[in-house]
Amino acid sequence: MNQPDPQTQIDNYLMNRLSPEQRQQFERQMASDSELADAVALQKLSLDLLEAQNDTVLRDAVRRAQAQGGSGGNANNGGPRNYGPWLIGFLLLALLGTLGYYFSQSQSPVQTTPPDAEQLFAEYFKAYPLNFASREINGGDQALVRANQFYRAQQYAEAIPQFQKSLATDDKPKVRLALALSLLANGQGDLAIDQFQKIIATKDFLYLEPASWYRSLAYLQQGDFRSTRLSLQSIRSNSQFYQQAQALRAALPVPEK
Repeated sequence: MNQPDPQTQIDNYLMNRLSPEQRQQFERQMASDSELADAVALQKLSLDLLEAQNDTVLRDAVRRAQAQGGSGGNANNGGPRNYGPWLIGFLLLALLGTLGYYFSQSQSPVQTTPPDAEQLFAEYFKAYPLNFASREINGGDQALVRANQFYRAQQYAEAIPQFQKSLATDDKPKVRLALALSLLANGQGDLAIDQFQKIIATKDFLYLEPASWYRSLAYLQQGDFRSTRLSLQSIRSNSQFYQQAQALRAALPVPEK
């Protein structure tokens, strides 16, 4: 019975087509024949690379090249075919092609678009949880009762006139903050900025930080990146809004020099 040629034996070995006895015999053969062992290693490396890339076309091309290259090798004397240079060549070509692709990607100019103020606002704006307890509603202020209900339901357009009515009789920072937040959420950031400024001017520590953060968002809503950046700088490192402020500052477009 004719002994399979070395290339077929290597293929059968790597594809697990050998019986346990044949496999042990082939491994003993590799142990005593360094050229055969190198050929098996190269074949396995090439198959691993090609399978990782899931490139069946290139895999077939390598095998055809091996068969053609081996015709002038040592098949007549029973030695393994001299297909090492072919495999190395294909592996180098694949490697160079991969490196070339990634290099071209890294050298290609990255197309970036300036941050959109509207998108940034939508990403960073979150409704501030304000609620007025019964003890905070002096004399049964019905306007504030209704405003509070509208605000909690996120019906800001309805809440605005009720907060304004309540402020006309009792100017409280918390009510002014609720009015400013309602204006901002209703897309009226230009009017909200003035309300936030008044709250910040009082330096009331309970409402200073939320007023500073949401004032920044009001500037952002208006597309005023410069004022947004300046307002964010006023937010202290111990503020609950500090991390958000830092993230937003990093997302803002770099100012032109």
